[in-house]
Amino acid sequence: MINPFLAALILIFFAEIVGSTEIVIFSLAVSHKAFFAVFSGALLAHIVMDGVAVVIGASLAKFIHPQFIAYVVGIFFISIGILEFLKKGKGKKYKANHAFFKTLGLVALAEIGDRTLFASGLLAAEYQVMLPVFLGAVLGLALAIGLNVLVGTLITRKIPYKAMTFVSGLLFVIFGILSIIQAL
Repeated sequence: MINPFLAALILIFFAEIVGSTEIVIFSLAVSHKAFFAVFSGALLAHIVMDGVAVVIGASLAKFIHPQFIAYVVGIFFISIGILEFLKKGKGKKYKANHAFFKTLGLVALAEIGDRTLFASGLLAAEYQVMLPVFLGAVLGLALAIGLNVLVGTLITRKIPYKAMTFVSGLLFVIFGILSIIQAL
């Protein structure tokens, strides 16, 4: 049997690196140009959400219907995408606290009902240990978030701001539509 820490690290990293939340984090990194604020906001949101998942296990879906969550997330992200389309200007460097709190809120919302939450909870239930699973999940998440924010930050140095805000808005709208379609 694989070590619970390694199981959580590997599973959560690969689940999250291609996850929908990473699209949100990438978009925030592109639009805010505040590497540390976006990274730390995303990581804190994941720590809180996955911490809750590990403690509660997989019981979240018993209290909140996944279909309802998908509709709320979908509508919210479509709205964010439309706001991105309406942005004007050349792009500015946001204050770190603005980027941090925006990232914290958006990522926490995006994580509600996410498969990595359930994976963390199920791993904790399977191995019957919380701390190694939680620490493995947090390290996996930190690696995925760091990679995503780094790539987003590097891209903004090469591609014009208007193009990046369009892509960011488009990603939010697509994610919102997919979330609603999945709930149908």
